[in-house]
Amino acid sequence: MRMSADFKNTWIDRRFSSGFAMAKAGVALLRARPALLLLPIAAVLGILVYWLVLVPLVVTQSLTLAADLDWLAVTLRLGVVVLGYFLSAFLVVFFHAATIVAARGDFEGRPVSLGAGVSAAARRWPQILAWSAFAATVGLLLRAVASLFRDDGGLVGWVLSLLVGSIQLAFAAAVYFVVPVVVVEGVGPLAAVRRSFTMIRERWGEVFVLQGGVGLVVMLVFGPVVAAFFFGGAWAIDLGLAPAVETVVVSGLLMLAAVALVVGVIAYLALDGVFAAAAYTYATSGTAPATLGPGVMPSLFRPKKPAPAER
Repeated sequence: MRMSADFKNTWIDRRFSSGFAMAKAGVALLRARPALLLLPIAAVLGILVYWLVLVPLVVTQSLTLAADLDWLAVTLRLGVVVLGYFLSAFLVVFFHAATIVAARGDFEGRPVSLGAGVSAAARRWPQILAWSAFAATVGLLLRAVASLFRDDGGLVGWVLSLLVGSIQLAFAAAVYFVVPVVVVEGVGPLAAVRRSFTMIRERWGEVFVLQGGVGLVVMLVFGPVVAAFFFGGAWAIDLGLAPAVETVVVSGLLMLAAVALVVGVIAYLALDGVFAAAAYTYATSGTAPATLGPGVMPSLFRPKKPAPAER
């Protein structure tokens, strides 16, 4: 009982509470307008088509090239992977921007069609492309550096990898408003980064909770489902079933695990877009969207405390 009492009103307790409150409010909005889910579904479908159809096709064709064209085969395989990485980032950011436009319209009482949201994002596609490429490159470099430090082992490598992880969190928080600023205000990526920095300074808040809190809730909901199907498939291998039956059972369970994972990703992308729109609306107007309730946004975005007056 003592531990439970000590846990209440702690930083961790407030973060869990905020995450669940955001997820609950976001789910309520998506239930009221389920068509918003079509935007992250489009992003995921585009990514799946590329990696499951186009990449295997290119790799297969590269294997048929003559031996003296090995350099071309390697270039094709490497190129299709690199292109896929940046294309995936672009699709996620593009439909994230479209979700923000559509959800923001709902928050402001002027419903915006999904087509209008996509059109708004399409008008900013050069800025979205530039930003998605930059963010994907920074993320890749930071992950690579953190991986190198972890591979070195030892206390120093562990501490340095944690430092890089902290830089990733700080970067994600500082640029949280870049996409809504680009798609709503129509500025370029550099101006959007400066604007995002300014908004974070003016309205201090633990913005990474918007992603981390919702991501945690999605993981808690879908993680056990994915794990159950996956380990169920692994367990079925040891049951001694007939080969034909084993193939059907294991393949079915692994396919269900993959479906649950994809659904979880779609749910996260949809909620992330909704809350990016809500956060931008609150940070620019000071008014929390009524759909989310009166206490969710103010608990995360508070005016920065003034510095103490000098004596």
